[in-house]
Amino acid sequence: MFERSLGLATATLLVASLLPAAGNAQPMGAKGEDFLYQVEPGDTLEQLALRYTLKASNWATLQTFNHIDDPYHLQVGNILKIPLSLIPTLPSGATVAYASGDASVDGHPMQSGMVLHAGQTLHTDGQSAVTLILSDGSQLTLDPGTTLQVLRLKKFQGTGLTDTVLEMKSGSLDSSVAPDHQGVGRFEVRTPVTVTGVRGTQLRIRTGDQGSQHEVLQGRIATQGTHRAGEQDVTADHGIAYGTSGQSLGIQKLLPAPTLQTPVSTGGGWRLTFEPIPGAAAYRVRVAQDAAGRFPESEQTVTSPVAMVTSRLGGRHYVFIRGISPLKIEGQEASLALEFPWGVTSSDGSPVLDGFGEPIRRQADW
Repeated sequence: MFERSLGLATATLLVASLLPAAGNAQPMGAKGEDFLYQVEPGDTLEQLALRYTLKASNWATLQTFNHIDDPYHLQVGNILKIPLSLIPTLPSGATVAYASGDASVDGHPMQSGMVLHAGQTLHTDGQSAVTLILSDGSQLTLDPGTTLQVLRLKKFQGTGLTDTVLEMKSGSLDSSVAPDHQGVGRFEVRTPVTVTGVRGTQLRIRTGDQGSQHEVLQGRIATQGTHRAGEQDVTADHGIAYGTSGQSLGIQKLLPAPTLQTPVSTGGGWRLTFEPIPGAAAYRVRVAQDAAGRFPESEQTVTSPVAMVTSRLGGRHYVFIRGISPLKIEGQEASLALEFPWGVTSSDGSPVLDGFGEPIRRQADW
């Protein structure tokens, strides 16, 4: 059974990645209605105008917009703003890589392989989950109880950079944006009170009736809560929590991954034990069909370092365990692969037989 606290986020979040190495393209995402680009050696406004707006003549507009004296001698490392309105785009789509349970799109059942477009609304109930893949390889996993509307789904013409705006009405998600480090044009997630601009970052976000939590696994973020002005910088391997009125509750280093002990078979599943993590108030245990955790099957929260895990499908699955701090900031994960029985078993581990004496097999389309 998935256990997830849902609700509204209470902070305004602006996300920025660690600066990539010099010599590579430097798309830095978007802030508001502007695309951000970090200047590299040899860049000129004319070249950048042609690359991103497809019109070299737009260099003059960029010069005025950015208050640049010499369009042929740009300061390396500076951030250049390009209005998104100047950048031509093409329609794009999001492929459903995984859909479980009663996941739906516009009220109709969602299936793997479907291509979603702007204007559609996705929903996962308390037993379902969805993973989407964008044209640049970005992955977005919607946890149970999430309602998400696709407001914009395009890509920059000639560059392949994405231009995606999503509205999360409720729920939680894990995002891995531009995993090949090619940069992102715009990837924005909105809630009724939160705007999250992701720029090449692996980030977890949860919103609930007790506030919101943000954990940075890769990259860097700057957060701004509704309680007061000003941003807080959060680096990789750290998380930040906000209270219900948007006040920051503090930045914490993520709890380390737990040390797992040898799992014990129970016949129908496994009993997992792990070393208690100092500072952990609880532990989240997830079962997924893949080693990356993008195809989740079940989830539970336990308060002691012991968990019983089963699989409805059987076969090889992957278990992920992370500690949860008192501020509900979730830490780094430990994982292991386990083989689950294909057939239905009784409490003593013996197979349950049908009327013909054959083992009852588990359903693959739960």
